[in-house]
Amino acid sequence: MARISRDQVAQWYRQYLGRDPYPTENAQVNYWRSQGSAAESGIANSDEARARQGTAAEAAPVDPWESLNKMISDWYSQKPATPATFRYSPEQTAADKLMVGQEIRPEYQEQATQYGEDYTKALQAARAGFSRRGLWGAAGGTEQTIDPATGLAYTTATAPTAGGPVSGLRQVGEERLGGQSKRATTAFGRAYTEAVARETKGRELEAETAYKRQITEPYEQQYQDWLTRMNYLSALK
Repeated sequence: MARISRDQVAQWYRQYLGRDPYPTENAQVNYWRSQGSAAESGIANSDEARARQGTAAEAAPVDPWESLNKMISDWYSQKPATPATFRYSPEQTAADKLMVGQEIRPEYQEQATQYGEDYTKALQAARAGFSRRGLWGAAGGTEQTIDPATGLAYTTATAPTAGGPVSGLRQVGEERLGGQSKRATTAFGRAYTEAVARETKGRELEAETAYKRQITEPYEQQYQDWLTRMNYLSALK
């Protein structure tokens, strides 16, 4: 019996089964080729052809390789974002920044308070000295000022009460102490702000690392395992 061409078998598949032969059907196609002209009748009267022509509930067979490939594609397309694209939302960053600030503020406030006590003692000593020489007038005091940017409380001087002679030396002393205090509070505020930013960024990096370890890497490993299986099935075609 003369063998027929693969194209002829494929044409009968399309005519009676409504599809091309699956890649995994090489053995079946070669069988039909060996049947010569009788192959047409065999394909036309196959269970798949009768199911397609009638109302049978049986579905056409599914190519395993194609089915697995579709399953992998559908599943992997839902893979969560990788760390390269995973970033905190502005809302999450703001929330972490607020939380970090609340956690570390006591440490910096303690330092600022200690400096404020030292500043108050120095200011009181200087004012007392000038007052004894009649150069200061009635002594002023100190008050607490909250920095709106950091929330840290600082000690600042209140002006001496009017009275007594005005002295350039007194003004120089007041300005010198005030300048030292301002530089110190600026340094505290900068250190606090940098610490908040550093700690907030650290939390973001920790979250990305955990995300990669718990989510992305398992997905990547599963995907590679399935690719290996696909290549194995492809080699069997």
